Amino acid sequence: MAEEQLNPSENEETSAPEADEALPDTPGMAGRETAEKIQARRRRRNIAAIVLSVALLGFIGFTIAAFLGRVSGNFTVALNPRNKSDNLSLSLQADSDKTSTLLADGIANANPAASDQVFDYLDDNVFNQDNLGGSYNAYWQNGIVSGSLLSAEKGEEAVAAALVYVFYLHNNTEEALTYTYQFSISEYAPPINEANEPYEYLRIALYRDSLADDGSSEGFEIYGYQSLEKGTVDGGKEDTRECVSKTMKTKDEEGNVLRYPSLDLTRPESKGYCTPFYDETGVIIRDQALIAPKATVRYCIVSWLEGNDAECSGAVPEGASMTFQMEFDG
Repeated sequence: MAEEQLNPSENEETSAPEADEALPDTPGMAGRETAEKIQARRRRRNIAAIVLSVALLGFIGFTIAAFLGRVSGNFTVALNPRNKSDNLSLSLQADSDKTSTLLADGIANANPAASDQVFDYLDDNVFNQDNLGGSYNAYWQNGIVSGSLLSAEKGEEAVAAALVYVFYLHNNTEEALTYTYQFSISEYAPPINEANEPYEYLRIALYRDSLADDGSSEGFEIYGYQSLEKGTVDGGKEDTRECVSKTMKTKDEEGNVLRYPSLDLTRPESKGYCTPFYDETGVIIRDQALIAPKATVRYCIVSWLEGNDAECSGAVPEGASMTFQMEFDG
């Protein structure tokens, strides 16, 4: 691939709005539907068609209800009642009482945001606080989807931009534990109109931080559904990873169109590619981590609809909703 082809002035910009221009009625680029894209989209409808079963023995679960377009009350973080082990427990703050159930604030009327906006919000309103724990959901300032700032205040119309939840996982034993965690779409209601499926431009960011230098693994990943278009600069012509946010295109020496993160993104978190969903049944994340004896790990889950994704285009989805569930097995 010729180096000069990475010059943004010589390539096609695939996302329309700047970070401060994300609008609910014009959430992303104007996509082009080819026969190949249409066929790929039909294959990608599995999440909407499959009835998911996520009641796994020995797991802790929570549900984020009505992520998009429905009035939402609380959702819960709870120990599965069939889990007879007390190896793991949850708490709202690091030093608060351990429990089997947590209540968190859901969101409704979620409109797209740009990843740069979301990560600026996290730095300005979440990670700078002491004694983190609970819901820190982001809203468009004053309830209006305009400008680059997101706010923790709901505003008059309570137009949401991102779901943010912080909680703690504790190892109650004297031994190091390798545990499995899974984040899934447990229920999905597709749009009742001809809009694109919202999960196609969903982003999930997961932060995992040990509270001490105790040998527990830490991590940060951003997850997104695979792209309809194959080919990335970093992964080659068969790579279907989605860019985290705004995308540009170039061609290699063989004429293959390759995607890459836009050069004008400001946040380092936005400048990479998403980790693909774990599978086609609605499981977004499934992985293992280590927690040291008597240790505590802080989790932060961030979920938003990426307005710079190519699929965030066309009609606004009506009647769509997603329910998420996170589970731990120790």
